[in-house]
Amino acid sequence: MTPLLELKRMAYELTNRFNCLLFGSLGLLYTYPEVLDTTPHDADFMTDSNRGNLAAIIRFLQKSDYTVYSWQDPIVEGFDMDVLPGRIYIRGIKYIQGFSPAIIDITYELINFPFKEMLPLTVVKDGIRILNKDGYIYSLGLCVKQKQLKRREILMNL
Repeated sequence: MTPLLELKRMAYELTNRFNCLLFGSLGLLYTYPEVLDTTPHDADFMTDSNRGNLAAIIRFLQKSDYTVYSWQDPIVEGFDMDVLPGRIYIRGIKYIQGFSPAIIDITYELINFPFKEMLPLTVVKDGIRILNKDGYIYSLGLCVKQKQLKRREILMNL
């Protein structure tokens, strides 16, 4: 079972404490749940690649009992932040008894999906900064999986 309460709590905290926004299926659950055919299993965020911002997000995730990774490398004391460019995202995983792991992905580097261009395409819902309809239509249009393209089509018809 997905720990939705934990993911929603972290969505609120991350988008209010840091320069980031929620996207992916959890964001759609808040804004356009009718396009989903499954329950979100993780929380996807976008932020800029500013080193200080990333370091602060990493510290916050760690203080919130998440183990943070860059690819398969755990981000721990002494981790070389210089390896982050080109790796696109970091992942936080928290194990909660009775649930599947809470997974948080923080994307900080996408050429076709730059944070500064997506930031104006947001809405605040329940105190959480989330992509708006135009932002989702754009971002889902960059996907190749049929599931995401179907979601985009549904959004375009709303």
